[in-house]
Amino acid sequence: MASWATQRRLIYTLSIIGFLAAVLAYPLFSFFYEKPTCFDGVKNQDETGIDCGGSCELLCAFEAVAPVILWSKSLEVEPGLYDAVAYIENPNVGAGARSVPYSFKLYDDRGILVAERSGSTFINPKERLTVFEGRIETGKRTPARTFFEFVADPAWVDTNRTPPALLIQNQIFTDDEEKPKLRALIVNNLLDAVEDISVTALIFDRDDNIVAASKTEVDRLTPESSKTISFIWPQKISAEAIRIEIVPRVNVVGR
Repeated sequence: MASWATQRRLIYTLSIIGFLAAVLAYPLFSFFYEKPTCFDGVKNQDETGIDCGGSCELLCAFEAVAPVILWSKSLEVEPGLYDAVAYIENPNVGAGARSVPYSFKLYDDRGILVAERSGSTFINPKERLTVFEGRIETGKRTPARTFFEFVADPAWVDTNRTPPALLIQNQIFTDDEEKPKLRALIVNNLLDAVEDISVTALIFDRDDNIVAASKTEVDRLTPESSKTISFIWPQKISAEAIRIEIVPRVNVVGR
């Protein structure tokens, strides 16, 4: 049986070891511990899927629905050149996408591909948006059908931001010359500047069919200011302009 002095030394030694272990445990734990993130490839924290849902900005695929393509059409600008336009609705109230690739495909009356144009666009929450591609070359072939599609599923992010309320005023359309013109005033009544504004003009005939479209860009609107925007077509529009829709877009989802 060990003496009392030996037992006391053993207890003292074990106490020192326990103290050192306690002191070193937290730094070692902190060094090796990896805090859960939304980019670690593991379903942890409060995520509803792997790196999506919950507190993650990225939504899981089942938490949003696909955008709805309402219509798409190509419009002759001049012989051999066409504008392509598509009208899309995002039904998701709290979901937007930063950059979604798309494709326009123009086919002739025999179903043969005439031309193709690709691009990408942002999608704001609960938005009806216009996608426009101008001056697509078709040579001597005439498009009879225009097909628009998103070539990848949107990477939906959780956001409740809404675009700034920009006003369109004083629309003036003149079609009495060889080159139709549309002018309007875009107004920013907010106390903050608005930057990188894309503006699309759509012209519809008596049957509410689109007969012309165009697009322009506004780099910046200072607080409580306005700017004149203009759209010009190189030849007369094929039908009488009955309704005009001018749609400003500002990316609130981010890049």
